[in-house]
Amino acid sequence: EELIERTHAELAALLGVRGQPVLARVARWPSAIPQYVAGHTERIDALAQLEQRQPGLHLLANYRGGIGVEACWQNASRLAETIGDEP
Repeated sequence: EELIERTHAELAALLGVRGQPVLARVARWPSAIPQYVAGHTERIDALAQLEQRQPGLHLLANYRGGIGVEACWQNASRLAETIGDEP
Protein backbone atom coordinates (compact mmCIF):
# COMPACT_ATOMS: atom_id res chain seq x y z
CA GLU A 1 0.00 0.00 0.00
CA GLU A 2 1.19 3.51 -0.78
CA LEU A 3 1.01 4.70 2.84
CA ILE A 4 3.26 1.88 4.03
CA GLU A 5 5.76 2.50 1.22
CA ARG A 6 5.88 6.25 1.97
CA THR A 7 6.34 5.64 5.68
CA HIS A 8 9.16 3.16 5.06
CA ALA A 9 10.87 5.57 2.65
CA GLU A 10 10.69 8.38 5.22
CA LEU A 11 12.10 6.17 7.97
CA ALA A 12 14.92 5.08 5.67
CA ALA A 13 15.78 8.67 4.82
CA LEU A 14 15.49 10.02 8.37
CA LEU A 15 16.79 7.16 10.48
CA GLY A 16 18.72 5.00 8.04
CA VAL A 17 16.29 2.10 8.46
CA ARG A 18 17.24 -0.72 6.10
CA GLY A 19 15.39 -3.80 4.94
CA GLN A 20 11.70 -4.40 4.75
CA PRO A 21 9.35 -4.36 7.74
CA VAL A 22 8.42 -7.70 9.24
CA LEU A 23 4.83 -6.54 9.60
CA ALA A 24 3.13 -3.50 8.14
CA ARG A 25 -0.56 -2.83 7.95
CA VAL A 26 -2.96 0.05 7.79
CA ALA A 27 -6.24 -0.13 9.67
CA ARG A 28 -8.85 2.55 9.15
CA TRP A 29 -11.87 2.72 11.40
CA PRO A 30 -13.98 5.79 10.68
CA SER A 31 -15.28 7.57 13.77
CA ALA A 32 -13.26 5.38 16.12
CA ILE A 33 -10.60 6.13 18.72
CA PRO A 34 -7.56 3.84 18.38
CA GLN A 35 -6.87 1.37 21.16
CA TYR A 36 -3.43 0.30 22.37
CA VAL A 37 -2.67 -3.37 21.76
CA ALA A 38 -0.79 -5.97 23.81
CA GLY A 39 2.90 -5.16 23.99
CA HIS A 40 2.36 -1.42 23.62
CA THR A 41 4.10 -0.54 26.89
CA GLU A 42 7.18 -2.53 25.90
CA ARG A 43 7.38 -0.75 22.54
CA ILE A 44 7.03 2.65 24.22
CA ASP A 45 9.82 1.71 26.66
CA ALA A 46 12.03 0.75 23.70
CA LEU A 47 11.34 4.12 22.06
CA ALA A 48 12.27 5.91 25.29
CA GLN A 49 15.57 4.01 25.38
CA LEU A 50 16.24 4.94 21.75
CA GLU A 51 15.62 8.61 22.55
CA GLN A 52 18.06 8.40 25.47
CA ARG A 53 20.75 6.97 23.19
CA GLN A 54 20.12 9.57 20.46
CA PRO A 55 20.29 13.11 21.89
CA GLY A 56 17.97 15.44 20.02
CA LEU A 57 15.65 12.64 18.86
CA HIS A 58 12.09 13.17 20.07
CA LEU A 59 9.21 10.88 19.09
CA LEU A 60 5.63 11.86 19.78
CA ALA A 61 2.22 10.92 18.43
CA ASN A 62 -1.02 9.52 19.78
CA TYR A 63 0.72 6.21 20.49
CA ARG A 64 2.44 7.88 23.42
CA GLY A 65 0.86 9.58 26.42
CA GLY A 66 -2.74 9.59 25.29
CA ILE A 67 -4.78 8.90 22.20
CA GLY A 68 -7.25 11.78 22.28
CA VAL A 69 -6.72 15.16 20.66
CA GLU A 70 -6.45 16.96 24.01
CA ALA A 71 -3.75 14.58 25.29
CA CYS A 72 -1.83 14.92 22.02
CA TRP A 73 -2.00 18.71 22.25
CA GLN A 74 -0.77 18.72 25.86
CA ASN A 75 2.05 16.28 25.10
CA ALA A 76 3.13 18.27 22.05
CA SER A 77 3.15 21.50 24.06
CA ARG A 78 5.30 19.92 26.79
CA LEU A 79 7.70 18.48 24.22
CA ALA A 80 8.00 21.84 22.47
CA GLU A 81 8.96 23.44 25.80
CA THR A 82 11.51 20.69 26.44
CA ILE A 83 13.06 21.13 23.01
CA GLY A 84 13.10 24.89 23.48
CA ASP A 85 15.10 24.44 26.70
CA GLU A 86 17.73 22.22 25.06
CA PRO A 87 21.13 23.70 24.24
